[in-house]
Amino acid sequence: MVIVQTSDIGGDFRFQMSVTISDSDAVSIAERKGMLLDIARRLASELQTIVVTDDVGVNPAFDDDFLMVAPDGATEVVQADLDAMEQNSIVLMTESRSRYEAMESAIHPVAANR
Repeated sequence: MVIVQTSDIGGDFRFQMSVTISDSDAVSIAERKGMLLDIARRLASELQTIVVTDDVGVNPAFDDDFLMVAPDGATEVVQADLDAMEQNSIVLMTESRSRYEAMESAIHPVAANR
């Protein structure tokens, strides 16, 4: 069983989704991480938006690393501003923002005026 709860926060990603997987001794930590990545990919696809997570795909030693997941399932590691995180917001650093904007434009291309 999977439970998804949402809350409104500030920053580049306005909605926080808390995903809880039912506790089972039969599921290993590695399997849970795989399930969380699958859930992030499914949410990104169903919502047609970019999802970021710090639960899978990043080095846990770095507090500012997040895994960005596109609706097509593509992933990329991005960094957030630690000061903004202290205010409970996720604001991407400049280089990561460029990667986010490129991913976003692939999802929602802007029609060129002729």
